[in-house]
Amino acid sequence: MAKLWGVRRLPLPQTKRHEQRNPKPTRNKKKKSKEWIQTWVLRDIVAKPVTIVVGSHVWVEKPESVWIDGEVLNIKGDDAEIQTSDGNKVVAKLSKIYPKDTETPPDGVDDMTKLAYLHEPGVLHNLATRYEINEIYTYTGNILIAINPFQSLSHLYDAHMMERYNGVPFGELSPHVFAIADAAYREMITEGKGNSILVSGESGAGKTETTKMLMRYLAYLGGNAAAEGRSVEQKVLESNPVLEAFGNAKTVRNNNSSRFGKFVEIQFDKRGRISGAAIRTYLLERSRVCQISDSERNYHCFYLLCAAPPQETEKYKLGEPKLYHYLNQSNCYELDGISDQHDYLATRRGMDVVGINAVEQEAIFRVVAAILHLGNIDFANGEDNDSSVLKNDESLFHLQMTAELLMCNPRALEDALCKRVMVTPEEIIKRSLDPLGATVSRDGLAKTIYSRLFDCFEQFCINYTNEKLQQHFNKVVAKLSKIYPKDTETPPDGVDDMTKLAYLHEPGVLHNLATRYEINEIYTYTGNILIAINPFQSLSHLYDAHMMERYNGVPFGELSPHVFAIADAAYREMITEGKGNSILVSGESGAGKTETTKMLMRYLAYLGGNAAAEGRSVEQKVLESNPVLEAFGNAKTVRNNNSSRFGKFVEIQFDKRGRISGAAIRTYLLERSRVCQISDSERNYHCFYLLCAAPPQETEKYKLGEPKLYHYLNQSNCYELDGISDQHDYLATRRGMDVVGINAVEQEAIFRVVAAILHLGNIDFANGEDNDSSVLKNDESLFHLQMTAELLMCNPRALEDALCKRVMVTPEEIIKRSLDPLGATVSRDGLAKTIYSRLFDCFEQFCINYTNEKLQQHFNKKKGGIIALLDEACMFPKSTHETFSTKLYQTFKDHKRFMKPKLTRSDFTIVHYAGEVQYQSDQFLDKNKDYIVPEHRDLLSASTCSFVAGLFPPLTEEATKSSKFSSISSRFKLQLQQLMEILNFTEPHYIRCIKPNSVLKPAIFENVNVLQQLRSGGVLEAVRIKCAGYPTYRSFSEFLTRFRVLAPEVLKMDCPENEASEKILVKMGLKDYQIGKTKVFLRAGQMAELDAKRIVLLGDSAKVIQTRGRTRIIRKKYVSTLEASICVQSFCKGELARKLLKLKKREISAVKIQKTARKRLARKDYLRIKFSSTILQAGVRAMAARDEFRYRVNAAIIIQVIIQLPPLLTFYIQ
Repeated sequence: MAKLWGVRRLPLPQTKRHEQRNPKPTRNKKKKSKEWIQTWVLRDIVAKPVTIVVGSHVWVEKPESVWIDGEVLNIKGDDAEIQTSDGNKVVAKLSKIYPKDTETPPDGVDDMTKLAYLHEPGVLHNLATRYEINEIYTYTGNILIAINPFQSLSHLYDAHMMERYNGVPFGELSPHVFAIADAAYREMITEGKGNSILVSGESGAGKTETTKMLMRYLAYLGGNAAAEGRSVEQKVLESNPVLEAFGNAKTVRNNNSSRFGKFVEIQFDKRGRISGAAIRTYLLERSRVCQISDSERNYHCFYLLCAAPPQETEKYKLGEPKLYHYLNQSNCYELDGISDQHDYLATRRGMDVVGINAVEQEAIFRVVAAILHLGNIDFANGEDNDSSVLKNDESLFHLQMTAELLMCNPRALEDALCKRVMVTPEEIIKRSLDPLGATVSRDGLAKTIYSRLFDCFEQFCINYTNEKLQQHFNKVVAKLSKIYPKDTETPPDGVDDMTKLAYLHEPGVLHNLATRYEINEIYTYTGNILIAINPFQSLSHLYDAHMMERYNGVPFGELSPHVFAIADAAYREMITEGKGNSILVSGESGAGKTETTKMLMRYLAYLGGNAAAEGRSVEQKVLESNPVLEAFGNAKTVRNNNSSRFGKFVEIQFDKRGRISGAAIRTYLLERSRVCQISDSERNYHCFYLLCAAPPQETEKYKLGEPKLYHYLNQSNCYELDGISDQHDYLATRRGMDVVGINAVEQEAIFRVVAAILHLGNIDFANGEDNDSSVLKNDESLFHLQMTAELLMCNPRALEDALCKRVMVTPEEIIKRSLDPLGATVSRDGLAKTIYSRLFDCFEQFCINYTNEKLQQHFNKKKGGIIALLDEACMFPKSTHETFSTKLYQTFKDHKRFMKPKLTRSDFTIVHYAGEVQYQSDQFLDKNKDYIVPEHRDLLSASTCSFVAGLFPPLTEEATKSSKFSSISSRFKLQLQQLMEILNFTEPHYIRCIKPNSVLKPAIFENVNVLQQLRSGGVLEAVRIKCAGYPTYRSFSEFLTRFRVLAPEVLKMDCPENEASEKILVKMGLKDYQIGKTKVFLRAGQMAELDAKRIVLLGDSAKVIQTRGRTRIIRKKYVSTLEASICVQSFCKGELARKLLKLKKREISAVKIQKTARKRLARKDYLRIKFSSTILQAGVRAMAARDEFRYRVNAAIIIQVIIQLPPLLTFYIQ
């Protein structure tokens, strides 16, 4: 269905139409494209005859690809022999081939009227050529053809692109939907005439997305500094989920096909500002409610409600979709990649946004549920065949549920379905319906209810025409302490530094970030902190060479916020101050820390390279270590498909000239436990899956198969990542190892270790001769043990002993003790973690929170803290996690940051800076022990593989004699202190990465999620610190422009701006402000106080202006009315006189006409009579003459007889 919508000023007497047509390039549809071109593009083109000769390049029809190009070899009569580009020869009629322009640009033309030959194959080829290079827009005169790319091309619609097309004459830039919108807007402004844009195309062609882009651009053009524009756009866009839930359905061709038409109207005032908007819907497909084809679905809302939370479905007595007649006519109940449960919640949120309150939402879904129950009411024959009754108890249940949900009488509902009332002039007749008629009545009622329900969304979604109505649409009551002032003069695109906000509070900060994120401004300052919001899309133009050149050497804050600005400031400060600088990049998983770090390194390499040569070398070394580190240190978690399970410190060293002289990467805190234990929907470290996906010769060498065959991988059902090829990443990791200097022998050894860990995890144990011993469980375990030993190049028997036995050394003797199966399994997992951690050399997950606390300077190190107690518990053999927890409860029972959760025996909660985190201590002691079993060390240090043996160097004599306990936490604590010492000698810079949504998709900004990250990341704390000083400042000119109305007499004085500003502050009674050299600095709340006084003054002034304005308008209206009445009277009198004169003239003319007509009639009668009499006389005379002639002839005959008779008689007688 077409989407017709308009931009107009009110009133709208007529509109000028702009057209956009969207073909859909799917499923090898060149034939469909041909039909589309014939229908739309070529319907008004008349082909001109062109001479075809031998050697001409032409287009000829081909069934598979519609058209194919070729060269004419020979012409015989009307036939031409053609050599096609695919090597075949064909013969075709000259009338069926078309010339090909060999001089057409290789990328096609942006307007098809520029084609030398304007015919079907030329048009189709031009569109296909442009589509191959993602040029999805093409003009055909004033028509824009938009081909759905079925991929994100966000760079085509960002703020920069809107700015490019703003005010540019149509056709000067390449084709774009913004150009059509701009042309319509400019014509509306200049001509004062409404314009409309018709977006048409088949299902799935991209009409909805195109409409969104049109609205976004018009909102950009027509907002009050774009403010109202965004408000209107948001209302329209946020109505989409609601309209789609109730108006869209799966069809054979489209999983989200709109089954209705939509007209979006955006209204502008005389200044070209948006003043209102409306959405109208048309032509809902009513029949779909009751009847659907196989492989299709009914409207989404029915399935969403069936997938609602249990309390909802229980309330409406609903079950699975297949239980309902209106849904089970098709076997399609779910859509791939779509969660109806998630969409139900999204629809409810959308209803909240567009203003449908809880009571109305409840009523809407009651109606939807009622329709499902209504469809399950079946009928049977009644006492006679012409009547019907409910078929069974199930139908009775559904009828009662329908009546309950619609809040009507069940008996009345049954009568309405099974009977009809006929009213005649004499009586009222109630007639029963047979079962078929009752079924038709039931379906008719369902369609009627649903269509009325859908019609109501038009008024719900966005049908307001002025700002006044919008202000009164929603009213809430709140405490004064819970509301915050809003600065109405904030720029429409927000501010680039949140310290510039007039009101520095949580909603202001959040709104500013959301506003900037909408236009892909992902960077914002908060003082010297850079907030970077993950766009979840490529914004490559932000990081190219031109952008690096722009920021090079520019003072911090002069250009818009950017990661390059932070890097440049750190570099310049290092050069000028001769002091190290650090940049701390923080944020939760998926916030974009890794990408931000890459951009920092790229920029620093650009600044510090020797003609960028060494810089690139160092940068490449660092960047190309990333695939290696990620392969062995990253894994899929619930929140991130490529989550770093370790911390990283990158150090880049510069010489005195500011040139890069070296670099180093240090890693911390590998999550060791993940090697042996993973949760469902997560994965182990990438390297295991990469090796399983290696080329066959590699997997055969290591005797590896699919990931699901290995215990350390099959604890989760997730083996692959969408859009990621483990086979490709394996090769990329190998190339990365080559680049960073890991030679082939070392690479071979590394992957032997990885394969050995997989085999090691498949070694299972069973009870030995007694219950306290263990042996290999079966032949499969024996195979994996032998493979592990072979890959680690150690003795299989020694490996089995190291897993199943322990050696205890006492002063008197050496005791070898067997382990039970559980102990052997623990030993096996311990060996796996030890090998892997030595391979990566890092630490455990628990300490990551501790790292963040330390780096944010909010954790106080004290003796007797949690780490000290943990180390103490690990040193006592009989300690358990329960005794450790008890010790914590006793020690920290009064500590404000420590809590004991209810209903647990060993858990504890720490109130971190980022929020509360509950820890389960059951494996704390095991995870904290940095103790390598001697048997394991001896086994692997004796490996014939030098790489493996190098991971476990023999202990020195001092280390052997030392009895000091070593733990993960204490070792990490030492390393962290060393890191903090390094950072304390540097000048810090901060980048806080924010993840805007939990679904990892672009253009979604979840307020609650972002606000929590701002709080936990210290951003709002920085805001509060700023508020404690002078959070608001304005330049003198800005201050005077905004508040000069408070003291107009000051402006009449000839005094400097700083004195004028101070005089205004004194007059207003403000204190404790500061006048700087160029700016006014105000305490928190003072700007709001000035604004309040300004609003009051402006309000009073507005009343005076309105009074005088109304007086002037009324008087002007009176004078105008008086003048108009005189004009009207004069015109009326003149018109009456003219009408009388006209009547007299008509009367005279009528008399003349009558006289002439009578004369002509009389003359006509005379001539007719004369002619008739002449004819009559001639006839009479002719008759008389004939009678006379006959008489004379007869007389002559008689005379002749008489004269001739006597001689004859004589002769006779004779």
